[in-house]
Amino acid sequence: MSYPIDGATRVMFGRALTTDSLDFERRQVDWTGGVEVRMGHMRIYAGGRTSGSLIGRRGEIRLAYFF
Repeated sequence: MSYPIDGATRVMFGRALTTDSLDFERRQVDWTGGVEVRMGHMRIYAGGRTSGSLIGRRGEIRLAYFF
């Protein structure tokens, strides 16, 4: 028996706009980045963003399995 495992890595970065209202009175533009690793049906994602006046530094890790 054998089971093929394929893998891929994705690196993402950019700018994020955060606001606490619809009229954009208080807004914050942050740098954001993340890494996604795919191995077979499993995906691991880690990301973060810089801190500012509305939101402090944030980070997250996600683990997903697709079958």
